[in-house]
Amino acid sequence: MKTLCLLADARSPHLQKWVAGCRSLAARIVVISHHPAEVSGAEVIRQNLSLTAFWASGLKVRRTIRELQPAVVHAHQFGAHALYAWFSGCRPLIITAWGSDVLARPRQSLLLKWLLGFLARRADLITTDSGVVTRELECHGARPERILTFPFGIPQAVYDRLGQVAKEETRFVFCSPRLHEPLYNIDLILAAFKAINREFPQTELWLLGDGSQTENLKAFVKERQLA
Repeated sequence: MKTLCLLADARSPHLQKWVAGCRSLAARIVVISHHPAEVSGAEVIRQNLSLTAFWASGLKVRRTIRELQPAVVHAHQFGAHALYAWFSGCRPLIITAWGSDVLARPRQSLLLKWLLGFLARRADLITTDSGVVTRELECHGARPERILTFPFGIPQAVYDRLGQVAKEETRFVFCSPRLHEPLYNIDLILAAFKAINREFPQTELWLLGDGSQTENLKAFVKERQLA
C-alpha cells in the first residue's frame, strides 16, 4: 500500500476535510503535525515543525519522512510545513496554498517572502483556491503549468448546484467559500454585494462557509434585507 505523507496542522478543519477526501485512495495516510490531534482516517506523528527550530529539527523530520517511503509528500501552507517537506528530499512535492501564507505573511517578513519564492520554484505541483493566489505565486517564480487552481473545500452537492446555476443565463452567482471569521471580511463582501444587487437584481451571493461569525452575518443580512 502506498503512503501519502502530509505536513500540516492536524487541528485544522481544512486538513481534516482534505484527509476525508483522500480516504478513498486506498493509501496509508500519515500526517506530520506540530500540534497533536486526532484525524479520522490518518495516522498523526507529532514533530517540531516550527520555522525557528528548523536547524535543530530538520534532520529528524527528514529521517521520519524518508522512513515512511511516501509516494507523495504534500505540505499544507507555504512556510515551515513546505520547507520541511522540501528538505526531506522526497518527491513528488505538492504544496497547497491556503491564502494568507501567500498574500499576507510574506509582506510582513523578508524571510517569508524569500522562502515563498524558493519553495514556489521547487514544488512539483501547487494547488490554490483562487486566481489571486495563483497570480501571486507566479510573480514569485512558480511555473503556471505546475499550478492547479480550484475552489477546494466545497461539498460535492454544492458544486453540483453551482454547475446547474451556471447554465442559467438569467442568474449570476458570486460565491465565497471562506470561513465566517474576521480575517476574511465577509461583512465587506455583503456590503459590496448590496450595492451590486441594487443595480443588478438578478445577482446572487452564496456564502458557503461557516464559523464564529455566522450568526452575526445572518443578522447583518436580515437587517439590510439582503435575503
